[in-house]
Amino acid sequence: MNSTTAKFARWYVRVIDPKIIDYTFIAQGEQIKAQKFQCVLVSKDPGQYMLGLVPFDFKDRGAASAALKRFTPDSVWELTTPAFDSKSKPEFNGCPLKPVVLLSKPTVIKAVPPTNKDQLAHPATGLKVALDIKGIMGLLKGQTRNKAFDFSGKFLSLGGPKTVLSAGKQLTVSEAEFLDSDGSKIAVSVWKQARTALDSLQPGTGVAVIGSNATVQGGEVKVNIWPSSHISTSGAQAQSLTSLDATTLPTQVLTATFTPGKDVASMMEPEAHPTCAAALADAVVKERALTFQINRCLIDAPLQEELMYTQDNRLFIKSCRLRDITGAWMLTWSAPPCLHCTGVPTSSRCARTLTLSL
Repeated sequence: MNSTTAKFARWYVRVIDPKIIDYTFIAQGEQIKAQKFQCVLVSKDPGQYMLGLVPFDFKDRGAASAALKRFTPDSVWELTTPAFDSKSKPEFNGCPLKPVVLLSKPTVIKAVPPTNKDQLAHPATGLKVALDIKGIMGLLKGQTRNKAFDFSGKFLSLGGPKTVLSAGKQLTVSEAEFLDSDGSKIAVSVWKQARTALDSLQPGTGVAVIGSNATVQGGEVKVNIWPSSHISTSGAQAQSLTSLDATTLPTQVLTATFTPGKDVASMMEPEAHPTCAAALADAVVKERALTFQINRCLIDAPLQEELMYTQDNRLFIKSCRLRDITGAWMLTWSAPPCLHCTGVPTSSRCARTLTLSL
């Protein structure tokens, strides 16, 4: 679903993990205590999900509370002419579908009645997350900035809360452990009220965590779950993890340490040509390799495994989108993978080398 295609169809979506998120902001020199309603929406494909939102409104400060009563867990809704939140930032959104649907006007929303069995059964009953714990570690290697992502795992334990000082504020944090189906284990920092969601779970429950992030602290990558994160225990993926027998599984604790790529220096040896997304979209392929530099840009790449690997398990990302202030450029690779450039087709990598300095 996006702003182009959404207006031409009716969408039947299921509500997962509805919650109210408390936050503060400054308006006209005054600190405002605000609330917004947020949930995860899924339709037919459990691997394609997105966020739904009822934002804070000065004219209706009870909008979030009213939405929590209306959009109950597992309820199914019909959406027509959906509108999207223009203030949401995709870099803070781990969902595979980045647009955030407004569950208030001008979106037209109607509850599916209990008598309509077909429409109630249309949306998936849970989520399918592309990354497991081992996938997280691969994603985080070499990351220096906050990176929003989703992951699945078997919830093992939750430690007691501790008080830490962060950015001049005292925050409570607990440590939770998760395990995936191949025995990879990870420790995650659970901040503030996010502890409540995990505290209510039985150890051994399979979960999908939506909206976690990672930061680098002292050279070590830390995975975090915040109060704005969503935790789902429904769906085939979560149920499979719940039934996983961890007592007979050889486990390995995984950690990620930030190490810049060894090939960065060699890639930056040639003179870099400063450019932007709009100019790069009109670039002409040259016979010799060219090195480009694009500052302050974002690259959205698919995270679903079936979109990242070929049938013989070779890395092959067919397309991703590069965006900066000038617009967007779709990187499309459709040629067979080159034997000399792993995962990148001959027609793209061997014709020109693209170096992004972010």
